[in-house]
Amino acid sequence: MNRKRAERGFALLLVLWTLSLLALLLSSLLAEGRSDLSLATNLRAAASAEAAADGALAEAIFHLLPGTPQPWQAGPRTLAIGAARVRLLIGNEGGKVNPNLADPTLLTALLGAVGADPASAAMIAQAIVDWRGPELAPADHAALMAQYLARGRATGEIYLPPGEPFENLDEVGLVLGMTPALRDRLRPHLSLATLDDPAPALADPAVAAALAQLGPAAGATTTTPGIAFSIEAYAETAGARFTRRAVVRIGATQSGRAYAILAWDQAP
Repeated sequence: MNRKRAERGFALLLVLWTLSLLALLLSSLLAEGRSDLSLATNLRAAASAEAAADGALAEAIFHLLPGTPQPWQAGPRTLAIGAARVRLLIGNEGGKVNPNLADPTLLTALLGAVGADPASAAMIAQAIVDWRGPELAPADHAALMAQYLARGRATGEIYLPPGEPFENLDEVGLVLGMTPALRDRLRPHLSLATLDDPAPALADPAVAAALAQLGPAAGATTTTPGIAFSIEAYAETAGARFTRRAVVRIGATQSGRAYAILAWDQAP
């Protein structure tokens, strides 16, 4: 009798263990399912925000084209795309300085306008011109390389001027004499998209001050075909945010198209 009771007790215990194991497995599966669902929901929200930002940016390009009904002007604008709210910030690049084109006097004046002392401004302006080319005489080139190598040995990071146009504005921060603080103050006034000197009517206060220092004849006196715009699209959905930044030239494209995208990236 005791043996049968023991067997029944053992069987009951085995059943309880089995049920506990099944409950544990079920809980694990449910938790994993909830995690996968949450991940899928987040991915969908992120994809929706990115698509909304790209869509708003494409709409902005359309409304900036010449002859478009209800053309847009530079400035802020808000759009609703699907369930997303997109804030657009459109800027005209025509009032900025192109470090690939500007002469040393304009660069010196702009550096002074953002806080560089006269001696440093002149030195850094020349360093910008030397970085982009044209190629220096052999002796001058060797001296310039020696200066960059000496700085590299001191900082542990060696960057040598390529003798070619700047590919991005980050490279401007690598020229001799440039400090991170000065780079950050200078960068908002630079653009690689402009094809002419800055237009005084579009210039921000720093660029306007630099142009004023050079005299009334400074700045673009003719309009180069094609106007460059910077566009920032900040999209927000219920579960995600996404920012797209682009620089677009309207008109004057080599391919014959009505516009050309010069930069397209995701903001951090």
